[in-house]
Amino acid sequence: MTSSFLPNKTSRGICYILGIETTNVEPTTPPLRSYGEAFADVYDEWYAEVDDLEAMLELLCERNPRRVLELGVGTGRIAIPLARRIHPDGGQVVGLDESPEMLALLHHKDVDRLVTTSIGDMAREQPDGVFDLVVLSYNTLFNLGDQNLQRECIAQSAARLSA
Repeated sequence: MTSSFLPNKTSRGICYILGIETTNVEPTTPPLRSYGEAFADVYDEWYAEVDDLEAMLELLCERNPRRVLELGVGTGRIAIPLARRIHPDGGQVVGLDESPEMLALLHHKDVDRLVTTSIGDMAREQPDGVFDLVVLSYNTLFNLGDQNLQRECIAQSAARLSA
């Protein structure tokens, strides 16, 4: 047996189950898992040390945004501390994600209910209204696997930005 993990991939005679390679198994196609299903429980841990969150918040707040939209808000790793900064001055953070699992974790962490959330596709279902700032962090845009969807997402975001 060899330790390995290739999600949603099987071949005749080899099946990858929980990181253990087993031979002579008929191939099966495991159900596709969404990004949120697959990573919600480890997302915050994986991204905890990726950046200097304090410096990022300083940069995001540089122009004193009152209304912020975060696309692919996930577990609220950025949105919740951002909301804590701008909420006392009347600011609002709106988060959009298509993963119920990620949003459930955000709601659990956001004990003060500072982030307004919406479930939907960031290319086609952005919330209505005008925003001072749209946040799209890391590789979130590339979760839209099609260039046309990426363009649509950017165009929709631009349409929501205040002058």
